[in-house]
Amino acid sequence: VMSGIKGVVQPVYHASGGNKGDVFSLRFDHDETPSPAGEDAAALVIDSTKKWVSKYLVKKNLCPYTSSPLVSSTGLTNSPAGRIIYGVSDASSTPLSVLLSQLEIIVEMLNAGDGRDARTNAPGVSSILHCSPGFDVDFDAWCSHFSVLPAVLDLANLTSELCLVCFHPRYVLPDRFAGFGHMHSLEKLKSYVSDAGAEDADVRASGEWQRRMPHAT
Repeated sequence: VMSGIKGVVQPVYHASGGNKGDVFSLRFDHDETPSPAGEDAAALVIDSTKKWVSKYLVKKNLCPYTSSPLVSSTGLTNSPAGRIIYGVSDASSTPLSVLLSQLEIIVEMLNAGDGRDARTNAPGVSSILHCSPGFDVDFDAWCSHFSVLPAVLDLANLTSELCLVCFHPRYVLPDRFAGFGHMHSLEKLKSYVSDAGAEDADVRASGEWQRRMPHAT
């Protein structure tokens, strides 16, 4: 996922249950979605991703600035609300084809801008969710591919404009800093938890399930 850098916020984790934003509840009701195939595969990938956004980012309030599966950056004072655009690489795509598809949708976002179009009044784009189901079963391979993206943004002088976030259906919390776009390590997450008695397993599950989208994204 990619979004305007102005929308990045520091997460705070709560161990108490029963609240709308209780991230620990995620590990009990999130199922891994098989990668679809066939003519309608792209539509199915986008549909499952939108459902994930609605269920977790919106209804469970994991991202208070995502108001629907179609709009993000809502309520930010220094960044206008904008559209979320979705992209899909075919499950049989080569890594190079996936990268080119990702770059194409980045260009689409940059061309749209983050404000309303002066001619059409259409809202700009605030976030991208680009899915690559060909990587769904191999988290290590996805991490290797994902590691190329920060270098590409740096080469294009876009690191001050865009941020990256790594998602995968089998996401594993890193033991230490794993690079731009990855979840914090367990020790770092524990420093944000409001309940000092939270179990490491709960904190780890919370961090991992926040990054377990139905598809490599």
